[in-house]
Amino acid sequence: MENMENMQPISLHLADRPRRSGWVEYINKTGFVPRPEEVLFTTLPRNIYAAEGYDGDIPCVTEDGRLDWFASHPLAYPEEYQPSIKSRSYDVSFLSANVPGPTYLELPMQAEIEAALASRQFKVLAISAYTWMIPWALKLAESARQEYGIQEVWLGGYGVMTPEPRIREVFDRLYWGYGETTFREALGMSPIKPAEIEHPMLINESTYLAHKIKIGHLFWERGCTQRCTFCADPVFQPGGEPTFSVANVRKVLERYKAEGVMSVHLVNQDVRPFTVVGKQIIELLHEFGLPFTMMTSFQALTAKGLDGIKWLADRGLTMAQLGVESLDDANLTWAHKTTNCTHIRDTVRQMDDLRIRLSATYIIGFENDTPESIRRAKQRLGDLGPIYTYFMILLPMPGTPQYYDMLKRNLIKDWDFRKWTGGYLVWRHPVIQPDEARALLREMDLAINTPQYNKRLQREWTRINRMRERLLQRERQGESADMRARARVYYHPDSYAKLLTDRFGVKPGATLPSCDASRETPPTPMASKDSRRL
Repeated sequence: MENMENMQPISLHLADRPRRSGWVEYINKTGFVPRPEEVLFTTLPRNIYAAEGYDGDIPCVTEDGRLDWFASHPLAYPEEYQPSIKSRSYDVSFLSANVPGPTYLELPMQAEIEAALASRQFKVLAISAYTWMIPWALKLAESARQEYGIQEVWLGGYGVMTPEPRIREVFDRLYWGYGETTFREALGMSPIKPAEIEHPMLINESTYLAHKIKIGHLFWERGCTQRCTFCADPVFQPGGEPTFSVANVRKVLERYKAEGVMSVHLVNQDVRPFTVVGKQIIELLHEFGLPFTMMTSFQALTAKGLDGIKWLADRGLTMAQLGVESLDDANLTWAHKTTNCTHIRDTVRQMDDLRIRLSATYIIGFENDTPESIRRAKQRLGDLGPIYTYFMILLPMPGTPQYYDMLKRNLIKDWDFRKWTGGYLVWRHPVIQPDEARALLREMDLAINTPQYNKRLQREWTRINRMRERLLQRERQGESADMRARARVYYHPDSYAKLLTDRFGVKPGATLPSCDASRETPPTPMASKDSRRL
């Protein structure tokens, strides 16, 4: 990757962007309108970067062609107990349901993309990519034009925000935000409003504690209205997107129920359950007898206080996936997170009382972090007892306030975008080195997501085993069990396996941190402004 230290930043300021709608940045204003069947749309291939021998971490892509955010996080317990949520690509799913005609390749092999191009039946290649895929996308776009006679190449997805100058030399159009309308218009079709969007079937496979269940993923709005300084969502489509129609959501839930879905995962970037539409969706889930989990923020979850959380539990909420991100109030304030450590701790206690489980995301390597502070926070995070935590190293997401701040201070030093996955330290941290950051990331994964260390996780899994045994005994006796009970124990009718916690050992080459080791360094004295820190 060429040196980019003197690169002129591309203006992505929110004031320059249309709000609450996708838009197109025309690099070459050709006015070309292809027929739908002349367009080939592809995501990344499953074997991305394999031909060049790149051996770095490739996140979330499985060998059988699905996305799985657990794929790059092998943990210290037997393979059959590895958590997994295999899902379809959201962009292909929504576009193929709402923009008929193009050929869509969803997580293909590289050879499949090349074979489609070699057919020479397409005039446009459209690529959806994240920043870490941009080197591959640029190479594919160039070869498509030079070797296969492609007339135009278009780029969409979060990768459009990548500060790589060659993007605007190679691509003809950049598609910002959610693209059903802009893609339809590019193909000569009429635009479509969010309320008219057809929600695709997103039935996925979830594995937890050696049990597989069908889960349905559900959106009713996309985008995020919050302004966390490290997050790309507010830049990709400022203000989020208007809601889908409740009638269309009902149709999706009817199909999920008919297909035997056991639980629904609400995957809005920030589920706001107490808005007018949010309440309607929650009531629909309750009407269909479908327990649910959701991605949300502490602010949205607690908007109606404890009574609101009780209402959600009564309607079937079994797990909330929350952005903890840090257990240092200074970091949370700097990142413009709408929570603090006391709020996090109190909310999780209320969730525990209502048997709502916590799954978390967590960032290490804030500028204020040290190896010692990260290890102290490890113990406090373990005490919160998340059933799973997804860790990443602080990444200057292109287009975010954090990115521009680091660029201005000349802190970004690794411009190999293949490493911009959250698994590498690509900027100059004041006290943490890149290899040390990787080791700390692994240490956190092996500790917090392992029952020997996370004692509350161990108790949770033991409880689930007891519930599963009682449930199976009832069903052997001919008694019925409701969907909520089945979802709580991650029930699968063909599985009678037990979770044996004494089987959990460290894989060869992995080092499990000692629980006592994290207590060796006492907490530093806290200033008054940090008095709410855990």
